[in-house]
Amino acid sequence: MLVFAVVEIQPFLAVTHRVPARYLVVEGWLPEYALKAAIQEFRTGGYEQVFTTGGPFHRSPELVAGVDFAHRGAVALRRFGLSTNEVTAVSAQPTYRDRTFLSAIALREYCRSHGLNLESFNLVSLGAHTRRSGLCFRRAFGNQASIGTLAIENLEYEPGRWWKFSEGVKEIAGETLALTYAWLNADYGN
Repeated sequence: MLVFAVVEIQPFLAVTHRVPARYLVVEGWLPEYALKAAIQEFRTGGYEQVFTTGGPFHRSPELVAGVDFAHRGAVALRRFGLSTNEVTAVSAQPTYRDRTFLSAIALREYCRSHGLNLESFNLVSLGAHTRRSGLCFRRAFGNQASIGTLAIENLEYEPGRWWKFSEGVKEIAGETLALTYAWLNADYGN
């Protein structure tokens, strides 16, 4: 049973399950290779718009306009070939915890304030962080949207042998604990 859990935990966390959608949401903190993969998904998936999400680079209470992961991701996507009209950065407020959830809330509120109905979208994240990101966005949007997930492979370790790499052990252990926290915390997402 333990061997099964070790072998299957990474694919469970790094879940890809697309839904039919016109919109693609990309976490702005992703490394460049993952942002390039998001562009490929955008081009082959028939999407109309990309939203990048994320909060400030730092955790201080001051938020300087444009100095955050949402804008970093948007700038990179444009640099790699998407047009200005195809990419919208949606910044989250500074926080010490629940950064992914608050990024999802920021996107939900942006859509409400701009009269945009994201009835469905696919969310691009990195490796084992993907399942938790999907949970955060589903909790933020509730039954207002059908949300798919796309896990871009983390190149810092081999997913099929994650336990042989320190980065793999750190990511899988950390994301397993963080996902457990998110599932069990009754206040998370409320």
